[in-house]
Amino acid sequence: MVVDNETGIQITPAAGGAAVTVPFGTERTQAQAMLVAALGQPSEMMNPDCPWGPATLWDWPSGAAVVVNNELVGWTGDGGDFGYTCIAD
Repeated sequence: MVVDNETGIQITPAAGGAAVTVPFGTERTQAQAMLVAALGQPSEMMNPDCPWGPATLWDWPSGAAVVVNNELVGWTGDGGDFGYTCIAD
Protein backbone atom coordinates (compact mmCIF):
# COMPACT_ATOMS: atom_id res chain seq x y z
CA MET A 1 0.00 0.00 0.00
CA VAL A 2 1.37 3.36 -1.04
CA VAL A 3 -0.43 6.62 -0.30
CA ASP A 4 0.54 9.66 -2.35
CA ASN A 5 -1.27 13.00 -2.18
CA GLU A 6 -0.81 13.45 -5.95
CA THR A 7 -1.97 10.03 -7.17
CA GLY A 8 -4.10 8.58 -4.35
CA ILE A 9 -3.98 5.07 -2.94
CA GLN A 10 -1.90 2.48 -4.79
CA ILE A 11 -2.47 -1.15 -3.83
CA THR A 12 -0.12 -3.89 -4.98
CA PRO A 13 -1.64 -7.37 -4.64
CA ALA A 14 0.32 -9.67 -2.31
CA ALA A 15 0.10 -12.48 -4.87
CA GLY A 16 1.54 -10.29 -7.60
CA GLY A 17 -0.28 -8.79 -10.52
CA ALA A 18 -0.98 -5.24 -11.54
CA ALA A 19 -1.20 -2.50 -8.96
CA VAL A 20 -4.56 -0.76 -8.50
CA THR A 21 -4.59 3.01 -8.09
CA VAL A 22 -7.63 4.76 -6.64
CA PRO A 23 -7.15 8.52 -7.10
CA PHE A 24 -8.24 10.95 -4.42
CA GLY A 25 -11.35 12.74 -5.66
CA THR A 26 -12.86 9.52 -7.06
CA GLU A 27 -16.63 9.40 -6.62
CA ARG A 28 -17.74 7.35 -3.61
CA THR A 29 -19.41 4.43 -5.43
CA GLN A 30 -16.53 3.93 -7.84
CA ALA A 31 -13.89 4.27 -5.09
CA GLN A 32 -15.70 1.76 -2.90
CA ALA A 33 -15.98 -0.76 -5.74
CA MET A 34 -12.27 -0.45 -6.58
CA LEU A 35 -11.14 -0.70 -2.95
CA VAL A 36 -13.44 -3.63 -2.14
CA ALA A 37 -12.17 -5.49 -5.23
CA ALA A 38 -8.57 -4.99 -4.07
CA LEU A 39 -8.94 -5.28 -0.28
CA GLY A 40 -12.21 -7.09 0.45
CA GLN A 41 -15.24 -5.86 2.35
CA PRO A 42 -14.51 -3.17 4.97
CA SER A 43 -16.31 -2.21 8.12
CA GLU A 44 -17.96 1.20 7.80
CA MET A 45 -18.03 3.98 10.37
CA MET A 46 -19.35 7.54 10.37
CA ASN A 47 -17.70 10.65 11.75
CA PRO A 48 -20.32 13.43 11.83
CA ASP A 49 -17.82 15.83 13.46
CA CYS A 50 -15.28 15.96 10.63
CA PRO A 51 -14.44 19.66 10.07
CA TRP A 52 -14.92 19.31 6.29
CA GLY A 53 -18.36 17.72 6.56
CA PRO A 54 -19.69 14.35 7.74
CA ALA A 55 -17.15 11.65 6.89
CA THR A 56 -17.54 7.98 6.13
CA LEU A 57 -14.61 5.72 6.99
CA TRP A 58 -14.12 2.33 5.36
CA ASP A 59 -11.84 0.34 7.62
CA TRP A 60 -9.56 -2.58 6.64
CA PRO A 61 -6.67 -4.11 8.61
CA SER A 62 -4.27 -2.13 6.38
CA GLY A 63 -5.93 1.24 7.07
CA ALA A 64 -9.04 3.30 6.46
CA ALA A 65 -10.33 5.26 3.50
CA VAL A 66 -11.99 8.61 4.22
CA VAL A 67 -14.96 9.82 2.16
CA VAL A 68 -16.35 13.36 2.47
CA ASN A 69 -18.95 14.97 0.21
CA ASN A 70 -19.25 11.70 -1.77
CA GLU A 71 -15.56 11.68 -2.79
CA LEU A 72 -12.57 9.67 -1.62
CA VAL A 73 -10.45 12.28 0.10
CA GLY A 74 -8.00 10.44 2.32
CA TRP A 75 -6.39 7.35 3.78
CA THR A 76 -4.91 6.62 7.16
CA GLY A 77 -2.73 3.62 7.87
CA ASP A 78 -1.85 1.78 11.03
CA GLY A 79 1.06 4.15 11.62
CA GLY A 80 -1.28 7.14 11.63
CA ASP A 81 -0.02 8.34 8.23
CA PHE A 82 -2.62 10.36 6.37
CA GLY A 83 -2.94 11.06 2.70
CA TYR A 84 -5.40 13.80 1.83
CA THR A 85 -6.43 15.66 -1.23
CA CYS A 86 -9.22 18.20 -1.75
CA ILE A 87 -9.94 18.75 1.97
CA ALA A 88 -6.31 19.48 2.90
CA ASP A 89 -6.32 22.97 1.37
